Amino acid sequence: MGPTIEHAAKSKLLSFSDVFTVLAGEDEKPFLLHGSVICNHSSFFRAACNREFKENAERIIRLPEVEPDAFSMYAQWAYSGEIVVVNGAQTPDETNSEVHCDSLAELYLVGDVLGDTLLRNTVVDRIRKNCSRLKRGPSNTCVNLAYSSTPENSALRRLVVDWHAREVASDWLKSSQNMLPLEFYKDLAIAWAEARLSLNQIADWKNAGQCNYHDHDEEVSACDPLQNDKPSLLPPSTLVPVVEVLSSPQFRLRSPRDRSV
Repeated sequence: MGPTIEHAAKSKLLSFSDVFTVLAGEDEKPFLLHGSVICNHSSFFRAACNREFKENAERIIRLPEVEPDAFSMYAQWAYSGEIVVVNGAQTPDETNSEVHCDSLAELYLVGDVLGDTLLRNTVVDRIRKNCSRLKRGPSNTCVNLAYSSTPENSALRRLVVDWHAREVASDWLKSSQNMLPLEFYKDLAIAWAEARLSLNQIADWKNAGQCNYHDHDEEVSACDPLQNDKPSLLPPSTLVPVVEVLSSPQFRLRSPRDRSV
């Protein structure tokens, strides 16, 4: 894998003169953090510390768009290098897999807001691992979060589309038509259409190379090629008949404003 960012437990002694407060969520839950730790992970915090603290004697950063539970998981990650889910068991089973996936998706969004590439990659790896072990896909909430809060072609979007393109049955499409974003259905239809019309094949989300669902930048380089083998593929002949499903009278794509999740 590419280089990892050093966490507090492995780094030098903490500086207790660089602490600042993050107020998370609309209720502004406070988190007291060390700049030497948090800025090591987040491009957002590095910029904020360099810019705002020169003009802000209070040393406070407000993140109203980040839920406190999700930020608590982020702080745990920054200090320990471990993902600790706030809501639900750390190792999900069939009874709590959706709640666990929802929490991981929320954490991915925090990594997106704060510019933490390594965290996003680690979260996607965890979601893939859980989907493979439990033989369950990303939750509907995970899909909705990916499409409401991440940019086009984000790693999380690619993963949820690839999983559904390979694993989902047509009856699921019909039953879930009012629960997921229109843009998701468009991406899913495009994935199927490309595989059928151009004789391409759909990547296997489970066995795909590690880098397939990773982001890389100047801090997080590409993964080891030995861990990024060409993914196994799903033959077009096995694809769900998406055209038949989307054209059926029971199926009507709805815009986000019409949808109730």
